[in-house]
Amino acid sequence: MSFRVKDPIFSPGGVPGELMSWDASRQKLHVNKDLNEVQTAFRHGYLKGMSPAIRQDFNHLMDLVDKTEGVEAKITLLQDKIQSFEKKSDKSALVFLQYIRAELAHLMHLSGYQPRSYVIDVARVP
Repeated sequence: MSFRVKDPIFSPGGVPGELMSWDASRQKLHVNKDLNEVQTAFRHGYLKGMSPAIRQDFNHLMDLVDKTEGVEAKITLLQDKIQSFEKKSDKSALVFLQYIRAELAHLMHLSGYQPRSYVIDVARVP
C-alpha cells in the first residue's frame, strides 16, 4: 500500500488521521490525529492520491458547488470545470478530473437530472 504526504490514513480502530510525514529509514509515520483538523482537511471525502495544492483546489470547488443553488446549476458548474481542466492537459490534474467526474456522476444519479448536451472525446467515438 502506498501513501503520499497529506493523504488520509486510518488507525486499526478506524480513527481517521492525516499523514504529515514519514521516515523511511526508521519506518515511522507522523500522523495528525486531531479530529477537527482531519475533518476540515477531508470535508469532502477521504480521497487519496492528490497533492496538497490539488486537494486545496478540489475542496475549494466542492465548497463552491455546495453554495450553489439548484441541482442543474451545480451540474453545469462541474461540467464547466471539467472542460476547462481537460483543455489544460496537465497530467497532475488527472486525479482531480477523476474525482470531479465521479462527483458529477454521483450528483446526476442522486438528482435524476441528465444534461441535454455532452462533450465526448473524439477518440472515444466508435
